[in-house]
Amino acid sequence: APDEDVLVLVQLVGQGDDPFQVARAVEEKAKVRLLENAQLIQINGLRAVRSATIVRGSKGKMGLDLTWIAHRSLVYQITGVSASKKFNNYSKAFFDVTGSFRPLSEAERSEIKEARLRIVRAQDGEVLEKLIGRTNGVWTPAETAVANAIEANTRLDEGQLIKLPVPQAYVPSR
Repeated sequence: APDEDVLVLVQLVGQGDDPFQVARAVEEKAKVRLLENAQLIQINGLRAVRSATIVRGSKGKMGLDLTWIAHRSLVYQITGVSASKKFNNYSKAFFDVTGSFRPLSEAERSEIKEARLRIVRAQDGEVLEKLIGRTNGVWTPAETAVANAIEANTRLDEGQLIKLPVPQAYVPSR
C-alpha cells in the first residue's frame, strides 16, 4: 500500500477439506478469539471460512480480515491486517484479494515454468554465454562459472559437462 499501513499474507496452514476445523486449530494455537463472527462461504467454488476481528498487538489495536480456503486437501489462510482505525478503509481490498483465490485452469498451469538443474554438454570452443543461449539456461555466465568452478570466459571442450538450470513446464507432484 502507498502508506505501508496494510498487509495481506497468504499462508498454507493445514491439511484437509474442512477450513473451519483448520481455522479453529489456528484460533486455539493463537489463544485469540478469531472466529466469533465467522461465516461459512464459497469462494470460486471452494469451501471457505471468513472472519473479521480486532486484536491487541505490540503496536496497538489491529484489524484482522481472516479467510481460510480448502483446496486440493490443503487449507490456505489469507490474512489482511491494518491498524483498527483504518481497517474499514481496506475491507473491499481484502475482499477482492480473497475473492481472487481460485484453482488454476489447465491453460494457466501450462504457462508455469520451473528451472531444473541439468547437466548439458558443451560444443567444442563454446563459451558459457553461447551455451546458456543454446540451452535456454537461466543463470548468467558469471553464475554458471561459479557453479561449475570455471572462469566465465573459458572456452569449453567438446562434450564438457556443465551444470545449468534450464526452464521446463511445471508438473505438480500430486
